[in-house]
Amino acid sequence: MLARLVCAGVLVSCSLAVLSAAAQSAHRPGADACNVCLDGQCETCQIERGRPHRLLDVTGSVLGVFDKLALWDRRARNHDVSPETEAAVIEYMTANQLGDTKVRINQYAPGDEWRRLRDNKDVGAGWRYTLGAVYTLGYTIFPGRLLGRDSYNPYTDTVSIYSDLPPLALEQAAHAKIVNQQAHPGTYAVSYAIPFVSLFPEKRAKDDVHGYLQRWGTLDQRNEAYSVLTPQLGSEIGGQIGSLFQPAGDTILGLGGAAIGHTVKTQVRPPRQQQRRGLAGEPVIVDDRAVQPASAETRDTDWAR
Repeated sequence: MLARLVCAGVLVSCSLAVLSAAAQSAHRPGADACNVCLDGQCETCQIERGRPHRLLDVTGSVLGVFDKLALWDRRARNHDVSPETEAAVIEYMTANQLGDTKVRINQYAPGDEWRRLRDNKDVGAGWRYTLGAVYTLGYTIFPGRLLGRDSYNPYTDTVSIYSDLPPLALEQAAHAKIVNQQAHPGTYAVSYAIPFVSLFPEKRAKDDVHGYLQRWGTLDQRNEAYSVLTPQLGSEIGGQIGSLFQPAGDTILGLGGAAIGHTVKTQVRPPRQQQRRGLAGEPVIVDDRAVQPASAETRDTDWAR
């Protein structure tokens, strides 16, 4: 019976991979062209989109119901990423000089991911062909285009985005920034695979997003980040604890952790208005929503590094 279940699971996984691959290969002319090239040379494309495929995208959105419930936002894993979310990622990557990081927006490209695994010399071969191969095999067999959530593969240096939530996309780009800053990125990446230890890089990436938006974002963007990333962290903590109580403990406690995050998120949001002193000494109320983010050209590149 167990062997039959395993065989059935492999067949289903292969079928999903074939469907996603078919959707990718059936792109209209130009659909796979470079969306954004950040290095100015356009020798490599940093940001690519998969072609919309109604069956896959609707099914993937339905399968993402846990994320929708945890974040209480229908945009989670909706497989319909808006240009605004893409623009937010572009700004962040430009500010942090992530010219080698690949961003796949609702795209399934296993062949290119295996190539990136082979070519990513920043990570040692020992890590790439062990844990890196496991990561990439999982991406190949269980297509994120249908089953996955927003993620970062440190061994291929690839961000995958399936949600139309800028904070989630920025969080994955923050993982790329942090990994690329390490003297030994492969060794640091191992922390993502260790239960409970993985919560530390998750928290670090979220803090980086908050710091980035505190400096360059609007008040609405900062509020959205707290509204999304706080319950997201609660869900991750609950899921890690729940993983000790199989089979459904991670899901149940993940939702519980997200609920706690929703409860505390209003207590950690930035103040809506700031009080400053005018020239005459009178207090002046300044609404941060009127403050526009600085352009990439005017940003402090030393901070971005």
